[in-house]
Amino acid sequence: MKFACRKCRKILFDDSVFEEHTSTKKRIYTRASKKGNNQNECSSWFLERQDWMATSITDPDVQNGRLLCPTPNCGHKLGSYCHFGSQCSCGCWVCPAYQIPKTNVDEVRKTEALNLNIRGPVF
Repeated sequence: MKFACRKCRKILFDDSVFEEHTSTKKRIYTRASKKGNNQNECSSWFLERQDWMATSITDPDVQNGRLLCPTPNCGHKLGSYCHFGSQCSCGCWVCPAYQIPKTNVDEVRKTEALNLNIRGPVF
């Protein structure tokens, strides 16, 4: 499955670059939310560093910042990075963290990707 910027629909990454963070050794338990339900499901994806992130990470001395869409006319904020780590909503600590909330990108399924390349009818 591929994922695209919610604003400009540029495909950014696929599910093969997800960073696994299910280890119980570094698990930090969070308080239950105000709604009363425990958030065991992750609200963000943590990725391995990608080539398109270089446009957002311009200064190597900066340890954290925003990840922006690499399309020049878009610039939509996709997420954030933090080289010293970040905590997921499930309670796990991920270091280094390239975090993209699920609400900032759209899932592009194979059938949708195939339909994007279809031209009009041939006469």
